Parts: sequence; structure tokens; C-alpha cells
Amino acid sequence: NVREIGIRSTKFIDDDNVMVIVPNAEIVKSEIMNLSYPNDIVRFHIPFSVAYGTDLAHVQKLVFDVINKEPDIVEKDRTEVRVLELGESSVHMTAMAWIRNPNLIPPRTGQILHLIYDTLRVNGIEIPFPQRVVHLRDASQLAPPSALGE
Repeated sequence: NVREIGIRSTKFIDDDNVMVIVPNAEIVKSEIMNLSYPNDIVRFHIPFSVAYGTDLAHVQKLVFDVINKEPDIVEKDRTEVRVLELGESSVHMTAMAWIRNPNLIPPRTGQILHLIYDTLRVNGIEIPFPQRVVHLRDASQLAPPSALGE
């Protein structure tokens, strides 16, 4: 949030209530994102993952429905749940919803993630974690120590 625009610098308050002072020369060279202009309705993304083998259409409907039950989500017909990537250990997805106040995005992202987590858990949908498969060789297949020069 911009607090003061001066001749030489601009002062912002970040989400942690810390004053950030940026020289105007840097601002002129940078891309500026104003989340509340020209209106205050913005879309935000809530990333999550599910296990391979999951019915993705079912997940999309469950997440769409749970998000759209939230009273501060606006333009509910524009809410989307998309598959982003087939990752190493999971299918990466994102929910995209519209909210009226951009300052609510950080806390609402966490709250909606909690709702998604609970919804997936209640419906028996696995939320995977990174895994590695390790193949062990039979010790009898290894070369004897004398072959290694010992």
C-alpha cells in the first residue's frame, strides 16, 4: 500500500507493516501492478496437488463448490479449478477465484487452502508428498572385495 509519493522516493507499507522506501528512479524503470485499479475486484490463485489416479473432474467440482460457498468470493461463475502440471509426485492444480479486496488475498489464500484440504480429506482424495523409489541390489550380485583391489 502506497503511503507517500515524494519528489525523490515513494514509501510503501508491505503486508508485514514494514515501510519500504523506493527511489522514484527505480519505480520509473519497473513494472507497477496496482491490484485495486481500475476496480477492486481481483482474481487470486490457490495452488494445491492431488495424487495420480485421482478423478480430476471430481476434484474440480468439489473445490469449485467449496470455494463458491465463501461469502466474500464474488463473480462465482468465473471461479475456475485447473490442472497446471503433471509433476514428479502429484498432479498440480490451482483454484482461481475473484475477491473484492486485494488486501484479503494473503489471509484468504490460507483459509481457502484449509477448506480445500478438509474437503479432499473428507472425500478420500489423497494429497501426495514427494517420494523416491529406491531399488536395492542383492548383496550376492556385488563384486567380491578382492575384485575391487582390496
